[in-house]
Amino acid sequence: MKTAGIILLVLQAIGLIGSILNGQFSDMFTAFNLFSFAELLGFCLPGIIGAILLVIGLKKGKKKSSKETK
Repeated sequence: MKTAGIILLVLQAIGLIGSILNGQFSDMFTAFNLFSFAELLGFCLPGIIGAILLVIGLKKGKKKSSKETK
């Protein structure tokens, strides 16, 4: 899960940098309504899922290491 989370976060960062360089990221904030919020949420969804997977993977890793030490 940790590797999938890291991959999703890297892909999100690449997408964010690409949209900033194209000037399309600021277009999501010009007319703030429900559609633009949904677009922004969809754009950030891989990063959100990646962060969740990374946290879950780190918690499982801590549980395994604490069981091995006992």
